[in-house]
Amino acid sequence: MKFKRPLIVSFVIGLMAGCGAIFGLQAAAVPPTYVVVEANEITDLQAFKDGYVNMDPAAVAEAKMADGRYLVRTADVTALDGDPPKFFVLIAFQNIDKAKAYHASMKELTATRLDVTKSRSFMVEGLPPRSP
Repeated sequence: MKFKRPLIVSFVIGLMAGCGAIFGLQAAAVPPTYVVVEANEITDLQAFKDGYVNMDPAAVAEAKMADGRYLVRTADVTALDGDPPKFFVLIAFQNIDKAKAYHASMKELTATRLDVTKSRSFMVEGLPPRSP
């Protein structure tokens, strides 16, 4: 009988520690951040294709280095209402700091886009991860 009590006590303590760790991890979870780029008018189509659409693989690598993932990168946009953008990009990042770091590293690509398009880019914070 003396053997069961320490086993039960250690099991309960381990269970409580595990639950506390899971709760702590869920509380520390930060919502993802998305970088959105939309070009509504392209003023120099060839320069846009050369400098932005057919972008250097290093630009894609910059997003990956910041743990970013291209979710959408297309000119094939269907409007549900209003005018669709001519080109649309959506990149997911783990947090806002990584998205800001990516944006800071892309000054040359941003300058090219702004020179040859009427466009905008912005960051939005996603919903926090759901609890199971």
